[in-house]
Order: sequence, then structure tokens, then C-alpha cells
Amino acid sequence: MKTFYGVSEYELNTIAQSCYHGVGVSISDNYLWYKYRSNRGHQIFKLQLKMDTAGHLVPLFSHNSASVDEFLDKDNQLHFVFS
Repeated sequence: MKTFYGVSEYELNTIAQSCYHGVGVSISDNYLWYKYRSNRGHQIFKLQLKMDTAGHLVPLFSHNSASVDEFLDKDNQLHFVFS
């Protein structure tokens, strides 16, 4: 199973799916892709996340989604201050 800075893809998927419109995550190289549905639920979007120097997940690009904000808050508050 893939890991992202020591956290399993399964754990990250569990958090993603608990968020509003969250679908899941995928891991590639040093990036985490958060997948979420549109408000109508007909489209799936992906947002690329990276680790900042303080060990928190941050988006590479701007976004306009409450789902992404909820995912980032949950990840950064629980036990995923990465080192």
C-alpha cells in the first residue's frame, strides 16, 4: 500500500470520504491528489496538494471548494502534521 509521508493511503481515503462531497485520494511522487464531487454530484474534480515546510498539507493551486478546506482542516488537525 502506498503511503504519503508515513500515512497510509487507506487512512487518507477514510478522511477524504468523511468530508462533504469527498471521493478519495491518490498518491503520486511527492504529491497527494484530493478528489471531490461537484455540488450537483455529476463531476469529479482533483486538486493537487503538497507538503509545506511546516509539515502541513497545502494546495498547489487556488480552489473554491468547501470540501477541500474541510479535508485540509481534518488532515492538519488530526495526526497528520507530517515531518
